[in-house]
Amino acid sequence: MTKKNSFGAWQEQQMAAREALVVEFLAQSTKSKANYPGITALATAVAQHVSAIEGKSEPCSATTILRNPRYKSQLTHYLANQRGAKKISFEALPDERAKAIVTSLQLEVFNLRQDNERLQRYIEALDSEMEALKPKLMVRQAESVNPLSNDAEKLRKLENDLGRTCLVVNKILERFPDILGVESNYNRIVDLSIREGRPARIVAEETEASPYFIWLRRQTGA
Repeated sequence: MTKKNSFGAWQEQQMAAREALVVEFLAQSTKSKANYPGITALATAVAQHVSAIEGKSEPCSATTILRNPRYKSQLTHYLANQRGAKKISFEALPDERAKAIVTSLQLEVFNLRQDNERLQRYIEALDSEMEALKPKLMVRQAESVNPLSNDAEKLRKLENDLGRTCLVVNKILERFPDILGVESNYNRIVDLSIREGRPARIVAEETEASPYFIWLRRQTGA
């Protein structure tokens, strides 16, 4: 059975507690908009804050802060984002690995900018297409919502034409009651001019005259 490294756990606990003090001080510095000329000055201020809080007989030093990668990372991030921060000179980087990382990041930023520009052009092209399609979309929307769209308008026109035709037929029947008559039970129009004793001749069968009788019943409420 493997024993737990109690010293390692204690060391991690101490480091985390000190890192929390570093972060606390940097947050206060951000709020007060404090500026530091360099990382050494900032590390000195951080060490003083840590020493005051911890209250140990041996105070924390700036060297201790800078030697710890986790603490130093917090300080570097603060300096890079403080007001008036100068751009880092690529040539001034002492480590070739750091230069390689910076170069990789610069390339990644360049690619992201290129992708962003392409995406922006694509969005602008879509916006242009949508603007061009708006009139057609508005017409289609109006046709789908408006009850007097093309098909409905045609139907209404046919109904009006049918009504006028039936009205004419009705006037003819009223004008010549001795010549033309109706058989309402069979929806037929017949010729009454045939001599008495002979059956009336059908002028319009039910299949032809039924629209007139439907219209007539609507008018009379029958």
